[in-house]
Amino acid sequence: MPTLEENIGAVSVDLGAEDILALENASSKIKLAGARYPKFHEQLVGR
Repeated sequence: MPTLEENIGAVSVDLGAEDILALENASSKIKLAGARYPKFHEQLVGR
């Protein structure tokens, strides 16, 4: 499991235009399905 220090290190990552395009391209292929929360949790967040 990553440590807090490792996660904080992500702030210094520089993404160029090609990197961002590659991320957008890859993420656009992910299909989401189903509810975001189970019914019980939806009630807890006011949905």
